[in-house]
Amino acid sequence: MSGCPPFTFPINGDINQVLADVTAQARSRGFRFSGTLPSGSFSGMGVQGQYQVVGNIVTVSITSKGFAPCSMIENTIRDFFRA
Repeated sequence: MSGCPPFTFPINGDINQVLADVTAQARSRGFRFSGTLPSGSFSGMGVQGQYQVVGNIVTVSITSKGFAPCSMIENTIRDFFRA
């Protein structure tokens, strides 16, 4: 399956702590999330993607999405970073 258009959003707070929290949140939902600054990757439930951090902006690229709609994937990834 193909991916989704990239999306971006700002990060509030210490980015290293945010990434640690994202990793824990993703794992609790069955995703594998690996990487540090400035980039990393994730996979789970048929979804694969990468992220890149520049300053306090995260850009996410979904490279494979299975049958899930892009909007649902984007909302889930954004939730990981908000938790």
